[in-house]
Amino acid sequence: MRRIRKSVLGLVLAVGMLAFAGPAQADTLEVPKDFNSIQAAVDAASPGDVVAISKRKRPYDENVQVTTNNLQIKGVDGKPVIDAHDIVQGNLPAFDVIANGVAIRNVEIHHGGGISCVGADCAFSKLRFRGKNSDDCVSITGNRGTVTSSVFAGCDQNAVDIQGNDGVIRSNKADLIDSDCFTVTGEGLTFEDNSAARCEDGNGLRLDGDDALVRGSTVKNTDNESFRLTGDDLRVKNNRAMETDSDCYEIDGDDAQFTGNSADICDNGLELNGNGARAVKNEMSHGDQTCLRMTGNNAVAHRNTIDACYRGIDISGQDPVATENTIDRIFVDDGISINCNFPFVEGEPEPLPEDIADCNDAYIASNLIKQSGDDDQGISVFTDDDTSGLEIRDNVVRGGLGEGLRLSVSDSLIVGNRASDNGSEEEAGIDIFGSGNTIARNVSNENGGEGFFVNGDENELRQNKASANFQDGIRIEGNANSLIANETGLNLAEGIEIRGYPPEGEFPGAGLDTIAVDNISAGNEQVDCAADPLVTFAQEEGNVCADGSDFDEAGSGIGRR
Repeated sequence: MRRIRKSVLGLVLAVGMLAFAGPAQADTLEVPKDFNSIQAAVDAASPGDVVAISKRKRPYDENVQVTTNNLQIKGVDGKPVIDAHDIVQGNLPAFDVIANGVAIRNVEIHHGGGISCVGADCAFSKLRFRGKNSDDCVSITGNRGTVTSSVFAGCDQNAVDIQGNDGVIRSNKADLIDSDCFTVTGEGLTFEDNSAARCEDGNGLRLDGDDALVRGSTVKNTDNESFRLTGDDLRVKNNRAMETDSDCYEIDGDDAQFTGNSADICDNGLELNGNGARAVKNEMSHGDQTCLRMTGNNAVAHRNTIDACYRGIDISGQDPVATENTIDRIFVDDGISINCNFPFVEGEPEPLPEDIADCNDAYIASNLIKQSGDDDQGISVFTDDDTSGLEIRDNVVRGGLGEGLRLSVSDSLIVGNRASDNGSEEEAGIDIFGSGNTIARNVSNENGGEGFFVNGDENELRQNKASANFQDGIRIEGNANSLIANETGLNLAEGIEIRGYPPEGEFPGAGLDTIAVDNISAGNEQVDCAADPLVTFAQEEGNVCADGSDFDEAGSGIGRR
């Protein structure tokens, strides 16, 4: 009985030992210790093995073909040099991989066609490319390709070209590349902490694929766009682009998130085409065209800093939001230009006038614009006549060469804005064309034209202030407008001027049914309160005109023209 128990116990122990032993361990094949060439070691390797290449004084003159899956090839004792130049076929790769799961790390490659991999899960790291490589330095066709911590120079095509999904390009440097520094076709890319310079005839990064993360990378001195990205749901964060002959960033696709990036010395800092885009906390400067241009519906521009551009922020599309942006030194055009006069549908023809949507829910608020362009506006908003619900509030515009705010809007809320020291002669601080607007608690001082110039019907001006403007404090044209509790003073023309035109005139709007109540006007160069003879009042009372003028409902007072 004891012998049986001892035999059973021994069998159990033997099986247990076999179970814990696991699969056979991978072999390490050393070059040149065990094999005279890299190719010989690769040919002898099995899946999971390691080919270790020792550095030596002279290069390994080889073009290595790899067809074994899950093979590791690495340099040891320094970074060995592989010279892939072939006298007959000069563009053969240093490593030509047709296998899955192959990793190559810590080698330096001169000449030839770089590294080519056709297969999934290729992983290349700590590579260095010098000399003239006659093709892409690294080319991967397959999913989950990875290129990290490598240095590229002298690539005749691209530094890295990946065609496949879920690629990773991280912590690489590319310089003096004859085409795109990095190019990717595929979804799910992670591109971060890379640098690229002097990408001749190409882009720093060219991407065609959705759901990518592009983060923390720097691109400068490219012939084309620094970042040329096409795809939906792109996240572009904390990158730097500078000194390009084209746009710093060009993005085509919906729902892009563009956050914390910088651009300097470009055509457009950002050209973003697509719906649902967000541009937040970016810094854009020295743009030969527009620093930040967005075309698409539901675009958001928030807390961006713009300096020294031809135009500041330009948004075209329905329901835009522009808030808390700071814009300085705009050379020629508008600080902020909003055009929501059409529904943007990429690839479709321009809509007919009867199909044009309104600009409901657009919001332009708390922006600071200084020194806007020659003969243009600090803020320009152009919308369809049927607009409703648009809000323009709490913006500050000062020191511009054109109007402070020029708004072609209707049924909108214009509240709490300040315009000062804008424009040359005949350019208003706040210029509004449209009907049904509520214009309240705005301040317009020391502008080259009127403080407020309003043209349209059924507008309500309430509790606004205008002083020291070179023309009228408030000038309003149209029917059934209301002026309530506004204050004007020290303007170089009339304090408040209500204009009327005959119905057959160029600008019809006789000033019929005007309401003027509790306004205060004093110390103006000409008449404090003035109205054309055509103007009639639905209500006129409680106004204080310090020089004794009166809007005069009957039409005989000294305020009449």
